[in-house]
Amino acid sequence: MGERSKMTNWQAEKQWSDRFMAEIKQIISEHFDIGVHRMFEASVIEDMERNTDLVVWHWDLELIRIACRVRRHKYLCYGDEFTIRSGHIHNVQTENGKVREGYGDYFFYGFADETETKLCRWLLGDLKVLRQYITQNLLENRTPWRAKNNNDGTSFWVFRHQDVPNFVIARHTNETY
Repeated sequence: MGERSKMTNWQAEKQWSDRFMAEIKQIISEHFDIGVHRMFEASVIEDMERNTDLVVWHWDLELIRIACRVRRHKYLCYGDEFTIRSGHIHNVQTENGKVREGYGDYFFYGFADETETKLCRWLLGDLKVLRQYITQNLLENRTPWRAKNNNDGTSFWVFRHQDVPNFVIARHTNETY
């Protein structure tokens, strides 16, 4: 696959998920008790290199970096899990590497509804907690998460919400995991 094809696929997926950005901003603004005017979409460089889709200036002028991922409705059957890309056929740095290096403060993970026009399920997770969980388990030579390969040359680590204590700090109010 050529460089142009890779970028086109990435751009198409980003364009699809960006349709939910206004809703994501509203959810995050309510959680952090700040106005959406204090949130900015990250640059392409921030997104690709630093695991950041949204930048939030909190009241105390703290910069908060939020990674966002929205999955298509057909994957809602995996609603008690979240995934982080761990490998790529082109050897680009993945979300896993960025998280483990300390990039990103929070992770917004959602699922589109049947019409794929709004979110039907979401969570906000603390990436510091996830980093500690991954590091501790790797130090102890354990991998309680599942590795999964996709047909597109990417691979993921699959985590169940309930297996990562204190990761989920907010979720869609109708959810019961």
